[in-house]
Amino acid sequence: MRTLELYPSVGFQLTPQIKLAFWSEYGMSMNAQTGKWFVPADAMVTYSFSKTWAGSVGASAPIVKDNLLYFWNAYGRVVYNF
Repeated sequence: MRTLELYPSVGFQLTPQIKLAFWSEYGMSMNAQTGKWFVPADAMVTYSFSKTWAGSVGASAPIVKDNLLYFWNAYGRVVYNF
């Protein structure tokens, strides 16, 4: 299966410690066989504990349920900047 994937990451600095990002983990994809675009709703919140440590939590869900391989997703990460 051939697909085209786009990750148009959009982010907002809400406070000096909190960031909100859309489509940073799960992007939009187009199936070349069917010609359909699949666009999930994906959002992630990042909290900076210090200049070096941060943590993120996010979730994504399908807007249109035409991709049977994709369901609700939740994810998290810990970031160390050096």
